[in-house]
Amino acid sequence: MRSCLGDIGWWMCANRLKLNQDKTQFIWLGTLHRLSKLRLLTITLGVVNIKISTQAMCLGVLLDSALTFALHVRRLSGKSFYRLRQMNTARKSRKMLLQPRYTRSLRVGWTTVSVLHRVSAANVQPLQNLLNTAARIIMRKRKFDHIITDVRDRLHWLPV
Repeated sequence: MRSCLGDIGWWMCANRLKLNQDKTQFIWLGTLHRLSKLRLLTITLGVVNIKISTQAMCLGVLLDSALTFALHVRRLSGKSFYRLRQMNTARKSRKMLLQPRYTRSLRVGWTTVSVLHRVSAANVQPLQNLLNTAARIIMRKRKFDHIITDVRDRLHWLPV
């Protein structure tokens, strides 16, 4: 580990780069059992001390130490439900349903779903609920209407 950190420091100096301590994150990934054995709170790279985080943002995906993606799913579903409520309000007030400012954030959020490989069912269910809500808004269905066949046959969407 020290050798790897030394190589990073050397590479940064050779390329005239300076490590921004405020933006740099370090996260240990592993099982909860393995993570409980760690006692290190900071890592030193040259003269910079980097605090070890329990979560880190990488390309729009919020990673947690155990890779459960629970925080990411909670954040993604919260933002997406907010956008869906805005879209539904716009539809009810006779504005165009598919306005780019609403759908762009939904598309960006859904592209990160592809990283959720082998995630527990408890973390996938909020995303399925989000998909069902979006389908109900688009197809103008009520909250308790059956939509599974419509989602498959009319919208051509797969379940999460």
